[in-house]
Amino acid sequence: MIKTDGNIIFLGGKKIKVKYSIKKILEFGSAVVILMYDDVMPPNNVLALDSQGNVLWMINDILRVHKPTGNVNIEKISDNILYVYSGLGIIFVIDVEEKRCIKKIYVR
Repeated sequence: MIKTDGNIIFLGGKKIKVKYSIKKILEFGSAVVILMYDDVMPPNNVLALDSQGNVLWMINDILRVHKPTGNVNIEKISDNILYVYSGLGIIFVIDVEEKRCIKKIYVR
């Protein structure tokens, strides 16, 4: 189990500080995906770290939107598939290993 304390995550024997409070952590084969925010929902607030705490990607590296918005939830669907729920009512289906968006689901 991965331990956190506010905006700090402990990975690979390291104490890693992220910009916002850690709200949710999901573990995948080679990555740990974090959802982070505080009272305000910041843009680009989902990131993946390797087991040593190195940043693999941030969500806008994959989505490449011009004006990123905050994301409100993340959900592990399978060994390599992640749902990222945006504040605008879009679910981004992300392949964590291939670092790509494979589908967008509009829920509004």
